[in-house]
Amino acid sequence: MLNRQDVQGLDPRLPQPLPKLMFSSIKSIEFLEGEGEVGSIKQINFTEASPLTYMKHRIDALDKEKLTCTYTMFETDALIMDKIEYITYDVKFEPYGFGGCVCNLTSVYKQKGM
Repeated sequence: MLNRQDVQGLDPRLPQPLPKLMFSSIKSIEFLEGEGEVGSIKQINFTEASPLTYMKHRIDALDKEKLTCTYTMFETDALIMDKIEYITYDVKFEPYGFGGCVCNLTSVYKQKGM
């Protein structure tokens, strides 16, 4: 389980745990702009086992005290992108017994032409 210290201690410039946890899908994560602060652009590169090649996210808001983050997925080679302009994600980590946490994720899809 991920605890509060793990979340607060993550430095976006250091190697991230996601490629290790999802090794069959994620090949690498790299910042194309910035170093993890608001406005940074991050690209996730997927392995050959994934139906996707890559996706790009922009960090829109980040609050380390409240353990919240908002980011927008604005580019990918997924087939859905012919209908979707972008997807915004709101993420919040909340403490949950025994030093663990719960991650609440809300996704908002912006349809093209709407």
